[in-house]
Formats: sequence, structure tokens, C-alpha cells
Amino acid sequence: ALFKSDSPPTDKNNVVFPLTIKNITLAQGHLVWQDGLIHEEMTQIDFALTHFNTQDSTPAPFNLNAVWQNGGEVNLSGEFNFAQSVSTGKLTLTHLPLSHLLTFFSPQIKSSGNGELSANYHITFAEKTPLIIIEAGTISFDDLDFQDKNERQITLQKIALDNVNYDSSQQTMQFKTFALNALRLNECQAKLDIPQIIVTDFSFNFQNQTLQTANIALHDAELFDTTLNTLLFKLPQLEFKKLAFDLKKKTLAINAIQAKNADFKAWLNPNGELNYQTLLPEDEKQVAAESQAGNASSDAFWGIKVDNVEFTNFGATFEDKTLSKPLSISVKPLTLKLSQLSNATGAKLPFELNSGINNSGSLYLKGHAGLSPFAAQSDIEVNAINLEKFQSYIDKFAHLDLIKGVFSLDGKMDVVRGEQGELDVKFKGNTGIARLITRDQIQNKDLVKWENLTLKNVEADVLAQRYSASALLLEKPYARVVIAKDKTLNFANILINAPPEKDTKKHSVQQAISPNFHFKLDHVEISNGSSSFADFSMILPFAAEIKGLEGGATGISSNHEATINVTLKGN
Repeated sequence: ALFKSDSPPTDKNNVVFPLTIKNITLAQGHLVWQDGLIHEEMTQIDFALTHFNTQDSTPAPFNLNAVWQNGGEVNLSGEFNFAQSVSTGKLTLTHLPLSHLLTFFSPQIKSSGNGELSANYHITFAEKTPLIIIEAGTISFDDLDFQDKNERQITLQKIALDNVNYDSSQQTMQFKTFALNALRLNECQAKLDIPQIIVTDFSFNFQNQTLQTANIALHDAELFDTTLNTLLFKLPQLEFKKLAFDLKKKTLAINAIQAKNADFKAWLNPNGELNYQTLLPEDEKQVAAESQAGNASSDAFWGIKVDNVEFTNFGATFEDKTLSKPLSISVKPLTLKLSQLSNATGAKLPFELNSGINNSGSLYLKGHAGLSPFAAQSDIEVNAINLEKFQSYIDKFAHLDLIKGVFSLDGKMDVVRGEQGELDVKFKGNTGIARLITRDQIQNKDLVKWENLTLKNVEADVLAQRYSASALLLEKPYARVVIAKDKTLNFANILINAPPEKDTKKHSVQQAISPNFHFKLDHVEISNGSSSFADFSMILPFAAEIKGLEGGATGISSNHEATINVTLKGN
């Protein structure tokens, strides 16, 4: 060639064939397809495309309407630019049955309810993968009902997602609000009602497998026992703030968990079973399968971290129906604060708990704890616990009325879980019982009473069975002591004989307790004591009132070689 062109050679394969279509119309079309058990039909298909041109940059408007034979209507309208390989528009699905939608995902679940979906879209058809952007999407379903093969039923008045956005280039999906209204779960004899659950500012990154949400709020949750027609708990408000999941790293971080004004009810049935066990009985096969799966995936343990937990004005009532006279204990109001909650090995979390007990008493704990391994160290203070509330427990082993008594305790407590799962509890501090009055149910007379009993500098190691105190102070003690003609003491008649145990159990208990049990009390001090003493076993029976008892004892110990010195004087 005499002359060379600067332009690159033309690839005839890349030349777009010029095509212009002024109008394409399809009316009342019908489409049928079969895929295994799934049979689908679309009827009343109407499609229109106008001003289509393969070389012009002017977009071609189109519109598609169709009706699913199994329920649901489709409308897709927008524009398509062939030259730029771009389509924009809006997709709307209405009157869509949930049962129809679940056919593609979980056909074994029975369901009902209708929904609708709408979203604006923008699609760029690139060489490898299309770029898809979805904006201002909304999804809602009404009057939902799910039921699985185990007769577990879930109903929902409404599910709604607002302002849904998706960007395939960023691999992100976001929505502003996700709301569940009137959620109800029925299983066995349990019914859980949650009028409202709201999730806000949700974001998920598909590539990084991370999920974030600003807030999850539950309102007015209630759990019922339908067989007994009893409300078991109500939870007016529960919030999770700033959640972050990392599915790859298997971590969950939560800024705060807050709940207010909850009220719980629980009891032991006469057979010793907790009411929640009968409410949702365990499926043994399922438990075994989950246990096996848990053992197989123990390396996939999730790391959890919560910056702050605050439960305010909680209340709980517990009833022990195993007793002949059922006993009720109330714990309210209860406030619990935790910070830096984590299941990481060695992590410490500060905590503070403050609660009322049976209206008059209180419990206060403040310290720090670890979950892996479990351990807790705290200051503990117990005040004004009225002991007469626990009469039903005394009835099990003594013919004795506990008329009055106030228990208190303060000190430091350590709790550690051992290698075999046993709890090692240690306590150092002071404890006491004030204004105690007990009455013999047989004679209907006061048996033992005092103004105040105080144990000073108590050191208790429950697992090692070692107990000690520097002093026991008794103010205004009284005891009625009677020796009968057969030389039995009146206290023996008070005790109720326990039912005989099997030899194996008895032997194991004695082996576990007796050899290592140790106690030591340095000093006992009695002030202004009194006693009613009678001895009817003597040839000349006598009775005497003793008053003004003063004195005490030293050197009290479980050591058989210990010398106990007793000094008492009175009138």
C-alpha cells in the first residue's frame, strides 16, 4: 500500500447490526414451565416496547404486566438503552401469596399471607457480570401464618422493610427500617407474643460477610402457659444498640443491651420439675443431634463482646410447690449493670447488682467476673431478710415455728468453677440474725430466741468444708431446756426423723463430708442471757428460771484434741 492509515483496523464482529423497532406488543400471553415438583404458570402477559434502536442512545420505553396462576401480579416498567447496555425502571409485585413464594425455598412449611414488593433498579450489562443497583425498595407481607411438621406455629400481622438499597459493585445491601408487628409463636403449651420488633439502619456486606445495624428494639413481649392460662413473663422494652456481626471471623460486638420493667414468674412443680421444662419439653433426638453437631464444630466458637448491659426495675417471683405449704419468694426491684462483657478466655467484666427480696430485704453485689473460665469476685451485702418467710422449709425437718428473725451478711465472696464443673465458693466477712423468736409446736411455747446473734470475721470455704469465725456474740439469748422422765431432751422431740436413705448414698455422703469437715470458733460471748430449765428425770424433779447469764467460751473446734474453756454465771 502507498499510504498507511492511523486508524485501527475495523473488527467487523464488533459492529452492531442497525435495527430499529417502533413498536412490539404482546397481548394476553400464557407461559407454563415445570421444574421437578414446581409447576408455574403466568397468564394475561402484556408486553410493550417502543422506539427501540441498536445504535441510537435514546432509551426505549417498555412495560410488562403478568399474572401468576398461583397468585401474584407483576409489573415491570422502565427504559432500555441498547447502545449503552443500560436499563432503568421499577419492578412491582402485588397480591403475592407467601405460600407461592416459599414453594421455591421451603415447600415443606405450610404458610399463608399476602405481600407486595416494589423497587427502582438500574442495570448496566457489562462484559462479565452486570452491575445492579436497587434503590428505594419496599417489601411488606400481611397476615402471615407459618406451620412446620412439628406443629410449631408462627403468626405475624405484618412484616415491612423500608428503603431497601443494593449495590452489586460494592456488594452491599442496606435498609432503613425492618418492622415485625404482632408476632406470635405457639409451641406445645407456650405462647410468645411480641407486638413489635423494629430493626433500623441495617447494612450487610456480602464480600466481607459483615453485618451492622444501629438498633433492634422489642416492645411488650409476653410469654404465656396456655394450659394454665398464666402469664409467665412480660418484657415491656428490650433494646440492642449498634450490633456488628463478622461471619468470617465469627464475632459479634454490641454497644449496649438495655431492658426495663420486666417481670418473671417461675415455680418448682410438686415433682421437682421447673415449670419451664414442662412448657417446652426437650426433644431427645434433637438434643442428641445438636450435641453431636456442637462437638463436631467446637472449633467454630463465636467471640462475643458487649460494652454495656443494663437491666432496670426487673422483678421475679419464684414458688416452691414441692413443699407441703408452697413457699413464694419475690425478687424486686432488681437492677443489673455489666460492662465489657466478653467470652474471651481470661476476660474480666465489672458488674453491679441491687435487688429487693420479699419486700423488706435487699441484696447488693459489686465486683468483677469472667465467663471463660467462670469466676467471680465481689463485695456482698444482704440486709433485712425476714426468715419467717421460709417457714415451709423448717416444716420439713422440725416441729418448730419461726415467728421472727432478720438475717444479714456483709463481706467478700469468691466463686470459681473447678475442672469437674464443681463450684468453689469462699466467703470472708460478718453475718448475723437479729430478733429471732422460735416456738415449739408441741408445747406451743418459746423455744429459742435472742435479741442479736453476730458472727465476726467468718471465713468459709464450702468446697473444702472449712469454716471459722473469730467471735460469736449473743445478746439476750433465751432457751427452754427440758429433760423428760426418760432422760430425753425436748429438742429431740422437735426434730422430724428424716426418711432412711439407701446405704450407698449414705455411705457416699458420709465419705464426702465427714473426713474433711473442719470448724473453728475462737470466742463466744453471751450477755444478759436467760433460760427456763427443768429436769424431770431426777428423783426430785425440779425447774428453775435462770436470768442474767453472762460469760462465754473459747477454743471451740472440730479438732478432737481441742480444749474448750467455758465461763458462765447467772441468777
